[in-house]
Amino acid sequence: TQSRRQRQMCIRDRAPAVERLRDAIDDYERPLLAAADAAERRWQRAIEEAAALAPGGVALWLGPAPAWSLPAGFDWLIVGPDEAPLLPSDHFCLVVVAAGRPGKLGPLLRRGGLLIERLLRPHELRRLQVEDTAPPPISTYRRED
Repeated sequence: TQSRRQRQMCIRDRAPAVERLRDAIDDYERPLLAAADAAERRWQRAIEEAAALAPGGVALWLGPAPAWSLPAGFDWLIVGPDEAPLLPSDHFCLVVVAAGRPGKLGPLLRRGGLLIERLLRPHELRRLQVEDTAPPPISTYRRED
């Protein structure tokens, strides 16, 4: 068996190799983390822009709550996407689809209400804009009927 001193020497000898490996991992992860941060900032900006266009009132967030503050001027309801079919119709001025692929969401919106999500969906709402400078596209829709 190795003595304590032999184990300490072995660990000390491996320290430079471990440090080089950690540096290589950091070099690999750094751009991935930067891209994820940029995508999250882009998503947050798009939500803030949609909130500025939406009439005030009750807003719906479908998915886990974000780490950042939701736009002011709304009474926010945060629920999982699977709960969307249980929510009242003609109630929300803004719907943010942050997770999942719930079914028809147009009926949840009041007239003039907006829906924003990170993907394109063909449905009963009029698409106002698509921000597609980077994947995934962020779409904003309005209920007009």
